Amino acid sequence: MNLNKHHVLIIVIPIVILIVIFTYFFYFQLNIQDATFWDKLSSIATLASFFAVAWTVYFAYRTIKENSMERERSKRVNEAQIYLSLRDLFSKHEEIQKNLKGGKWNERDKGPITESNSGEELAKVDSYLRFFEYCYVLIENKIIDQIRFKDMYGSYIDDIKRNYQIMQTIDEEGWPLFKNLLKILDQINESTKSDSEKSHATKQQTKDQVKK
Repeated sequence: MNLNKHHVLIIVIPIVILIVIFTYFFYFQLNIQDATFWDKLSSIATLASFFAVAWTVYFAYRTIKENSMERERSKRVNEAQIYLSLRDLFSKHEEIQKNLKGGKWNERDKGPITESNSGEELAKVDSYLRFFEYCYVLIENKIIDQIRFKDMYGSYIDDIKRNYQIMQTIDEEGWPLFKNLLKILDQINESTKSDSEKSHATKQQTKDQVKK
């Protein structure tokens, strides 16, 4: 078994403290004439008991802390794996992404409905939207962070929102989960905007005070 620094301290520190306790009592307290041997031994046992309780509490605290850190590390690893899986799923919609981001659907009146093979294109758009609905479920269940998701995929959703034909299809067909995702991203945008405005107001107030 490999011992790290923490494990060594757990072993060494109590040994050192016990040595100090027994040394103190046997070399100093045994010189007290009015105390019997059993009184002194009882004092040692009491002090040792307090030490044992204190060390047990400390060890429990360290164990809980280490378990918490381990759970946090495990959570980050799992989240990273999820993002890698999302990246792989997202890459399957590259054609739709290109069409929306500066491609043939970049103009307002262009989109899957006006394509000659509109049925096939609408099916691809449907799959693309369902990818984002899946992401919404992950966010809603707190499996992935909503702000990090926005940083990674927010611009692609903005491309969807700019396309009239796709948004019209969403309104006509419902798509409640996708609409809920839009609400979350809008809330983040509003919150970011509000924080930015507050920061700007604070800086301006500071400048005004300096001028005065």
